[in-house]
Amino acid sequence: MNKKLLTIMFGIVLVLGLAACSGGDKESGQGESQEGKEGQTEEKQEKNAEESSSDIPDPVAVVNGEEISKDRFTQQYKAMKKQYEQMGMNVDQNKEQLQKSIVNSLVDSELLVQYAKKSGIKVDDKKVEKKYNEIEKQIKSEEQMQEFLKMNNMSSKEELKPRIRESLQVEKYVEENTEQAEVTEKELKAEYDKMVKQMEQQAEQTGKEQEIPKYEDVKPQVEQQLKKSKEQEQISKLVEKLRADSKVKINI
Repeated sequence: MNKKLLTIMFGIVLVLGLAACSGGDKESGQGESQEGKEGQTEEKQEKNAEESSSDIPDPVAVVNGEEISKDRFTQQYKAMKKQYEQMGMNVDQNKEQLQKSIVNSLVDSELLVQYAKKSGIKVDDKKVEKKYNEIEKQIKSEEQMQEFLKMNNMSSKEELKPRIRESLQVEKYVEENTEQAEVTEKELKAEYDKMVKQMEQQAEQTGKEQEIPKYEDVKPQVEQQLKKSKEQEQISKLVEKLRADSKVKINI
């Protein structure tokens, strides 16, 4: 099972937090004027995010008696909003859709955590320690660590290892409850033909010829893409089953 895919799908924000923190590190040497502008931009984003969440209920959802707090929702909303704005997307035009997407992601994440714990899955302390050290290496300052913790709804580093353990339990639970994604040669060639057709249509529309890559050259990338798609389908089906077996109330 693709671990990165799992993390992205279900709102375990560790990767998102690291991306945002490391981004700040790249900009640190660009002068006081630039830093001032960025500070003003961040303050504006914080204010806009607070205004956007003013009508959000608390809790945003309840999963088998466990509440998902407004604060947890707001932190993830801020992280996703920042990412989309950096890509030039207007979040305000799709505010409701983004809110629903985030709350459903949090519900799915909570379900996976609950059922992973219920199944009695054990995680070796060495694996937790290894992941913890990997995160620490990527975070270069105390300021970045605090930002990372805040984005993941944690108040101190002491909460990080238990959260990592939960994440690893979920990964193992998903692996045990889904099948290994397999891609046939027929599926690969069909996807390649689809890609070629799209490239030809684009060349016709733009009037610019494109060099069509050979099948064998792009086969590994196509296979990886199809595997990710199949893994996502299996995870979605698993979560649908968990929802059907659970009591879920969404308040947004």
